[in-house]
Amino acid sequence: MIAQRALTMILAALITVASGGARRGATSPVAGRPFSISTIRSSYGIQARMDGSIAVQDGWLFVMAPRGAVRTYQVDRQDYWDLRVRAAVAACVGRSVEVTSEGRAARVATLLGLSRDAAFLDTTTRAFRDTLRLDVGVPPGSDLAKSWIAFIFEWPFEGVLATYTVHTDVPLSPRSGRWTGGQADNPGDRCR
Repeated sequence: MIAQRALTMILAALITVASGGARRGATSPVAGRPFSISTIRSSYGIQARMDGSIAVQDGWLFVMAPRGAVRTYQVDRQDYWDLRVRAAVAACVGRSVEVTSEGRAARVATLLGLSRDAAFLDTTTRAFRDTLRLDVGVPPGSDLAKSWIAFIFEWPFEGVLATYTVHTDVPLSPRSGRWTGGQADNPGDRCR
């Protein structure tokens, strides 16, 4: 009985660590650098806007977005339940932009206050009812002045996950200011 209970606790701990629920030595930061993204009024079928903060601590990038909204112009009735977002670290690798690390995906529906059985897409803009919290590991040796946070949006479409990536204009280095001009609008310009 004791051995079975111990085995159950070990398995639960392994599942927690494997799913990213526990980060040894990393705690969620209190404050961070502000960011804002918006794809509202874009050509994307699913659009989002978020305002929040990012912080790098103990090899992890933490994202908190207490304000945000999502809407879609999908003509089919896919579920909001399957809309997901993940944080990613994007960086200059040579002269090109690459996503060097991705965090686990979070469902957006729960942030919007939608239950699984009532989660249908429509053109209504729905505001976050809870804070979006994401994290992603920062690859060792990353040049934080040439790295930034990106968000990867995912949704089911014709049996596969469709995605798009939105890049912020905020470098991960706390000593670097926001990118401006072409570097803010086109992440590829940051790598030249």
